[in-house]
Amino acid sequence: MLLTSFTCRPNIIGELVTPSGERTIDNYLNRNSVAVPTDRSQPFGNAGRNTVRGPVFFQTDLGLHKQFRLWNETTRLEFRAEAFNLFNRTNFTVPDTNASSGGYGTITSAFPAREIRFALKLYF
Repeated sequence: MLLTSFTCRPNIIGELVTPSGERTIDNYLNRNSVAVPTDRSQPFGNAGRNTVRGPVFFQTDLGLHKQFRLWNETTRLEFRAEAFNLFNRTNFTVPDTNASSGGYGTITSAFPAREIRFALKLYF
């Protein structure tokens, strides 16, 4: 079987992550720190597996519920409130790590924003 398309593991020639003062979502990984091997017989450079980590992920979730007794002992009403990403912090996904692409080192998406759910349930 002949492979016509494959992804090369790059050679690391500098610091992979852009310094914190210069780091943005368009420049998270340093483009000048990697070189794609040009020899197809040796597609694997010196970059190790999982060498780069993405931005940190912080999220606070909260769930509250309260039961209210109604006209007899077996009938009750339950109210629930759930909040995911309560403080609405922006959490970015990992940057593009394909050194052959033009988007190398850029972050193109984020995890979902705050989500709040309410529920009301009647037991009888």
